[in-house]
Amino acid sequence: MRDRIEEYFNSLPDDYTITFYSCAVFITNAINALVMNNIAYSSLFTGLFITSVLMRMYRNIYTIILDKIVIGLVVLYGGKLFLDKLNNDGIFKNLLLNAVIILSFLLTIFLYSYGYIVGSYCFGENGEVWHGFMHCISSVGHHLILFL
Repeated sequence: MRDRIEEYFNSLPDDYTITFYSCAVFITNAINALVMNNIAYSSLFTGLFITSVLMRMYRNIYTIILDKIVIGLVVLYGGKLFLDKLNNDGIFKNLLLNAVIILSFLLTIFLYSYGYIVGSYCFGENGEVWHGFMHCISSVGHHLILFL
């Protein structure tokens, strides 16, 4: 089974790798934020999905920078929401949920930043798989911020 999956992904053009498909998880964040009546967060996640797809289809310095800008906006807005909810409710009201959100943020930073420094995880062998995993982790963290 694993061989068939690897064969399938190896047969895809270079631009359509695991991360091309895994960025689709951001659509769930956009929908969830819309349902929670957070139009700004929904718009940011819609933008993140669009820039992620564009960056993978038309990889150049401009699409990469645009994607990084939108990533930064999502992180800043999500962080602001999280801190606002912590200030209103206190860290101990939803301690487990808060811990998982913080862990998802730290794990995302680790996989990307530390991986970049040492040439591992998102930047090593199987980097596409790790990067796709990072998409899922960050998506879950942002969903949990909305559920607080």
